[in-house]
Amino acid sequence: MYTKFELLPNEIVIECFQYLTPAYIFYSFDQLNYRLHTLTRNILLHINFQNIRKSIFDGFCHKLAKNPEIKSQIISLQLANKVVYEQIQAFLSLVPLNELVHLRSLILINLNADIAKQIKIMLPFLTNLSYFSCTTDFGLSDILPVPQQYFDSMSIKQATSLTSIMISRCDANELCHLFKCAPMLRYLKIKQFFLSDLREETMRLYDVPAVHLKHFIMEYCGLNFKELEEFLKLMPNLTNLIISGTNDTKGPFNADDWKSLIITSLLYLHTFKFKWDIELNNQNKDILGIFQQYQTDFWLNKHSWFTNYEIHRESAIIYTIPYTSDHYNLIPIENKHANPTIHTSGIFNNAKNLTLVIDALKNDYPYYFPAVESLTLMNKYTFYGERIYRLFGFQHIEYMKAIVNLSNLTHLCILRGIQIESSAIMLQMLRGAPQLSSMKIDTPLLISFLDDVELCKYLNEKIKNLNVYSDVGWPFIKSNRRDLFCERFSNLEQLQCSFEKPDDLLFLLTRLIKLSMIGYEYIIGTFPETQYEWLKENTSKLNMDFLFRMDNTTIMSDSKYCIVKCRLSYMWIGRPCSNYAQWGSQNF
Repeated sequence: MYTKFELLPNEIVIECFQYLTPAYIFYSFDQLNYRLHTLTRNILLHINFQNIRKSIFDGFCHKLAKNPEIKSQIISLQLANKVVYEQIQAFLSLVPLNELVHLRSLILINLNADIAKQIKIMLPFLTNLSYFSCTTDFGLSDILPVPQQYFDSMSIKQATSLTSIMISRCDANELCHLFKCAPMLRYLKIKQFFLSDLREETMRLYDVPAVHLKHFIMEYCGLNFKELEEFLKLMPNLTNLIISGTNDTKGPFNADDWKSLIITSLLYLHTFKFKWDIELNNQNKDILGIFQQYQTDFWLNKHSWFTNYEIHRESAIIYTIPYTSDHYNLIPIENKHANPTIHTSGIFNNAKNLTLVIDALKNDYPYYFPAVESLTLMNKYTFYGERIYRLFGFQHIEYMKAIVNLSNLTHLCILRGIQIESSAIMLQMLRGAPQLSSMKIDTPLLISFLDDVELCKYLNEKIKNLNVYSDVGWPFIKSNRRDLFCERFSNLEQLQCSFEKPDDLLFLLTRLIKLSMIGYEYIIGTFPETQYEWLKENTSKLNMDFLFRMDNTTIMSDSKYCIVKCRLSYMWIGRPCSNYAQWGSQNF
């Protein structure tokens, strides 16, 4: 008997596959029949293991390890150590990168130092790699095959295929090395760029400009203008420059300095977007005058680079419009200037992460946020570091719906200091946010929702990822409410919380059978020191396996009555699926 899906033409089936994760394509279709098996072997694979179930991950990795044919289909790969450090390690232990001969794009998130050494060895063998993105806590030279002191012809040849790179942090020396190592670079994005003492051998590289670089993005620039100017002169053909940072009056935001640099050295620049956040003090009282330098003919008429500025209680911000950053803080503004000739509807189209201080909500707010995916609600006292509660009422929700499109919202965070006037308000938000699947909330607010059956029905259907924060050492849920919590949130796949004792953890592992990841904070001494062994012993009857990480960093947390020493632990949990035992090992 054929299903309707099997009656579709091959072209339509392959197009449907584009909307599915490769691991689930093979899990669901590879063993059904010869035709679907053949189709799965004739598609290009863009693999992203974000939020994947451990059992599916394990099965797919074992299948890859035994099938060179599938490895050759992979053209992009994203691996993340966001919670448990072992995802990247687990993949590479079965599928070395150098075996992915057609890989064009590689994204590694939260890479640790040990695995970076392996990556550094494998990268030169990826001759088709054109895009590389990596977030780490260490330097670029620990990842790319960049010599620490000198370059030889072999090292330069190793990186010539790279045309696009995105890295989390980079200093002055590493940037110079990168330009030498990747001479064909066209796109470069650095999340944090900061100055370091330039070594003598690095200075000799200043005569090697990045002539092919067209797009340069710095999410945070820690240089003053003179320092930044030297590097931008190495990019003579730059067409797009996006830069932001937090600065005092010595920072790189003087309009006349930029005008001179653009006229003399950045002759092809046609897109210039910036955002400067400035802390106000006695030395920058004339911040308004500095901002108004961007209102001259050079900026407005010659280049059509328009700006808005905002002056707050303790800070100020100036940015080109449309707003370039993906994060915006909507807070009460003392002084705001917008260019009256610009239509306001599209200014915040890029703002996907919105922090909304509810005190700023009003009936006539002039801007609209159409693309928000993550929304954080807080009050102005919390924003400025004070602990005072404010009520979020029906009027607030109406004002918010008028300026924020909730249809794209996937994550909602309600910070401590917000009291929801009625659970009906939460229902309104849930009904207006069809894609919402993740929520962060404090314990008292969560507990207040548990007795509302209709609200909890919506929450259980939508929320797969829940982060509950509470005073450390106090259970996020009391023993007499644990059953109700597990009933109300039976579909949870990811949970972060704090525990008072190990039994609370075991209870949730037993009851929340869809849980694939849990992170928990606890006071040192309340959990066994040999926690992994304890977990293996006490979960042996739960038909599950897991990867475990304990963060050995001691956290000083403010509990209800005192400062306590805490730690974080994480579990990535695997539970057998229906055909998990066979699918990773069988061949058609």
